[in-house]
Amino acid sequence: MAADPSLVSALLSACPARPAPWPALPAQLEAALASARASWPSLELDPARFAAHLGARLTEPYEAALDALHAEDLYLACACLERVPGALERFDRQVLPRVDPVVRRYGSEPHFVDEVRQALREKLFLPPPRLAEYSGQGPLVSWLRAAAARTALNALRPEQRHPRAEVDELEALPHAAPDLDLLLLKGRHRAAFRAAFHKALAALPTRERTALKLNALEGMSLEKIGAMYGKDKSTVSRWLAQAHQALFEHTLAQLKEELGLGSQEAESLVAALKSQLESSLLELVAE
Repeated sequence: MAADPSLVSALLSACPARPAPWPALPAQLEAALASARASWPSLELDPARFAAHLGARLTEPYEAALDALHAEDLYLACACLERVPGALERFDRQVLPRVDPVVRRYGSEPHFVDEVRQALREKLFLPPPRLAEYSGQGPLVSWLRAAAARTALNALRPEQRHPRAEVDELEALPHAAPDLDLLLLKGRHRAAFRAAFHKALAALPTRERTALKLNALEGMSLEKIGAMYGKDKSTVSRWLAQAHQALFEHTLAQLKEELGLGSQEAESLVAALKSQLESSLLELVAE
């Protein structure tokens, strides 16, 4: 089943580059809407508004970006920004508390966690709403956890910030990845993974590493990063994609070399590592 032509038009009209429609677009858009509605059946968000919201955040290559879209997360974000009845309540109850494990690494006192969560919520929803920068090209929880890490760091007193600014990147991994928890976080590869990722991050060109951190930690849009370098957002998007791939490849190469993994173990590591890096990169680079 294909999406209503008016929805396709709404998406394309909102896309900054105004691309021509591609053959798979109607079916991709309908699938995204179906997935989102199935996840949030009680949120009555105007489909045209969601299509426009999605189009405004879509980056090249468009077809691949739609295939990788976390539609249910973007739908909830859009519904919150549009003040759809019930959306903010669901966000507060089902999503926002999932940043607490990250915040507790900076301060475990309940009042500190509450303070950071409230500060983060204000950043997300008060003008200009930071949540509007979420593009759906990664899990919303991962995006929020990176923002929570930065908010928690800023909430510390100046003398507390330096040691916390060097918090181990591995500690920011979400807890919803049992295979990787077993293989890396709790197993014998933990130290090796940490060292390999550090080397891979340090090996990135300064430009890519800076763009990655500005986008992941500061929530800076691709357009703003591009303006810093005199480039368009498509170029910045390519830089980030290259950085993601380089981090995966370099980390994996280091692990295979240092651990001397057999073929079967290496295959398991590849699958777990690639999945985790792609879904949690925002948190892995959190300072």
